[in-house]
Amino acid sequence: MTMWLFDDDLEMEEFQIHQQEVRRLEGEYIESRFLLRNAEEELNADPDNSFLLERVREIVEKVRDLESLEPRFATDHPLGSTADITWWVNRQGGFATK
Repeated sequence: MTMWLFDDDLEMEEFQIHQQEVRRLEGEYIESRFLLRNAEEELNADPDNSFLLERVREIVEKVRDLESLEPRFATDHPLGSTADITWWVNRQGGFATK
């Protein structure tokens, strides 16, 4: 990528295409999680329903596929682990100083 954003329009177009794809995947993942939650609630209400059981299995498979495409979907803390944060904090809770 060039030093200034306005230097190369082609790189900006590629970035926007990538950003749109990531947003599409995020939207699909969130929608799948909502569908899974609702299907599991329906299955808990009627555990003998084979149609609902198969539907839950299909949605779980779809969620796993999306999580394998984008591993940050599968983490509880997508912005970083707690180890990244605690490295800078001493035992008393203040920031580490020299």
